[in-house]
Amino acid sequence: LSSQCEEGCYCPNGTRLHEGKCIPQEECPCYLRAKAFQTGQKVAKDCNTCECANGKWVCTEVQCSARCEAIGDPHYQTFDGRRYNFMGKCSYYLLHTDNYTVEAENVACDGRISQNMGFSLSTGFTPSCTRTVTIRMGKDQVLRLKQHKEISVNNEDVENLPVVLAGAYVRAASSIFVQVEMPDGVEVWWDGQTRVYITAPPALKGKTKGLCGTFNGNQKDDFLTPEDDVEQEPSAFADKWRTRETCENSATVSSSSHPCDKHVQNRAVAESYCSNITSNLFADCHYLVDPAPYYEDCLYDVCSCNGRLSECLCPVIAAYAKQCTFQGATIDWRDKVLECGIQCPHGQQYQACGSTCAHSCSDLGRECPRHWQCVEGCYCPSGHTLDPSTGECVSVATCPCQHHGMEYPP
Repeated sequence: LSSQCEEGCYCPNGTRLHEGKCIPQEECPCYLRAKAFQTGQKVAKDCNTCECANGKWVCTEVQCSARCEAIGDPHYQTFDGRRYNFMGKCSYYLLHTDNYTVEAENVACDGRISQNMGFSLSTGFTPSCTRTVTIRMGKDQVLRLKQHKEISVNNEDVENLPVVLAGAYVRAASSIFVQVEMPDGVEVWWDGQTRVYITAPPALKGKTKGLCGTFNGNQKDDFLTPEDDVEQEPSAFADKWRTRETCENSATVSSSSHPCDKHVQNRAVAESYCSNITSNLFADCHYLVDPAPYYEDCLYDVCSCNGRLSECLCPVIAAYAKQCTFQGATIDWRDKVLECGIQCPHGQQYQACGSTCAHSCSDLGRECPRHWQCVEGCYCPSGHTLDPSTGECVSVATCPCQHHGMEYPP
C-alpha cells in the first residue's frame, strides 16, 4: 500500500511537534485526562503501574482484583466498571457464585432507614435504600450484616467480632467498615448504612453473576440474567435477580426521572455541595478517577433528600474518596466538608488511609495480605490497637495470643 505525501513544514526525523516546538521523541509527554506526565513518571492503574516512555504509556500487565459497589440510593458499578441506577425495593443477588450468594435487601427509604439516610416520604420521591446484606453459604449458613453494623449468624445476634462462619472471617476492619473475607478470596465491605463493596480476586474472573456483573472485562454482557440472556435496561436486568418471586413493593422508579427536575428548589443546594467532588479539594485525584459520575450520583441523592443533608451528601463523596485511595491518591477531605466530619472515640485518631491489618488485638495473629488496602476510619495511635472486648486502645504488648479459639495472656 502506498501512502500519500503532502508538502509542508515538518519536524526532523526523530523529533515530534510539541507546543509549537520540535522536541526529541523521548521527551514527549504522556497525557491522562488532560494532565501531562513527563518521561519516566509513573501512575497507578488498579494493581498495575504505568510509566511514560516516548509519549506513550507502558503498563505492567498483572491480573488485578475487581470491585463492585452499591452506594447511596443506590448507584451500582459492576466488576467491569459499568455504572447504572436501580431503585427496586426487594432483595437481590449482588453476587451469585457456585458456592455462596451475596444479597442486598433494598427497601423504601422511610422509617428508620429514612432517618439514617435523610430521606422523607414527604418529598414524593422515594428511592430505595439497602437495609441488610446477607451472605448464604450452603443450605443453612446465613450471615446477615444489618444497619449500624449489627451482625447475626444463623439468626443469632453477634456481640463481638471477629467471628468465623463456614470459613468466612468477619471482622471490624475500621470504625467505619465491617469486612467479610470469603474462603475464595472475595471480600465484602459494609459500612452499616449505605455502602456495599465486593472485591473479587482474579481467580473468579468469568465466574460471577448478579447485579455485580460478569467480571470478564466486557461491560456489554454485564446485564446477564439467570436465563443467560443479556438485558438492555437496568430495571429489567435487576428485576430478574430478585431472590424471591414476589415482593411487597418491588415497583421501581423510572430511570428517566431525576429528583433535581422534580425538586427544583434542591438543585442549587445540590450543585453547591456536590461541587466538592469536582473542586480543587480532589484535584490530585481527578486525572486518576473521573469525578463526573460521582458528581451526578451526588446530585441525584441530594436533590431527593429532605432530611439530614450529611446522610445524603457524604456517602457519595466518601465513595469517590475511597476510589481515589484505591488508585493511589489519598485525599484527607472530611475536615474540609464540615457536614461529613467524623468524631472519633476518645483515644483514637482519624486516618484517611489507615491499615486494617492491626485494627484490633484479634488481627495481630493473622497474616496481613500482600496487597492490603487502606481504609478510612478511627484508629489507635502507633504501638496501640483496639481491645475488641472493651473498645479501648491498649498497648500491642498487652494483647493476648489466640490459638484455635483460645486466648493466652502475654
